[in-house]
Amino acid sequence: MVPTRVKISTLLFSALFALLSGVAVAQEQPVQKKLVPEKYKDWSKLCETPKGLDQEICYIFQNITVKDTGQVIMNINIHYPENLDKAAMVVTLPMGVALVPGIRVQVDEGEAVGVPYSVCLNNGCRAGFPLEEKMLAALKKGSKLNITFASLQGKGTKFTTSLSGFTSAVAALKP
Repeated sequence: MVPTRVKISTLLFSALFALLSGVAVAQEQPVQKKLVPEKYKDWSKLCETPKGLDQEICYIFQNITVKDTGQVIMNINIHYPENLDKAAMVVTLPMGVALVPGIRVQVDEGEAVGVPYSVCLNNGCRAGFPLEEKMLAALKKGSKLNITFASLQGKGTKFTTSLSGFTSAVAALKP
């Protein structure tokens, strides 16, 4: 049987080693500056350089959150991908959506556009598409953006978000 005194000293040494190891690891990690988005009424613009890339990427976005918890339940992101000569919109919704119907994107009471999901990752399922001039003009003139999707039970859900500040935000984004 190991004496209690040895057990306690071993535990203390292990705890001290873990604590000091954690400090060393924390010191090795580069401190990332907190990115502060530019505000354009209900839209925001953020520029960042992702790890492993040399080029800064800028995008405008709007998050729809649960009022009580602040949890993001929908993210709308607009950016200029390298491989396109126009802006693209990516809508991210939480896991648990029906994938086959995709989403419907509609400005005010205009024509709804169907968009398939392209991928589901840890942060949700994404549907993205290039913004044709007609859709971009509608977004700039519109007052609300409607995103409709289906739950796994087949129930349709519509999120409506403000387009206030969109025109200024997208103008600031242009390459």
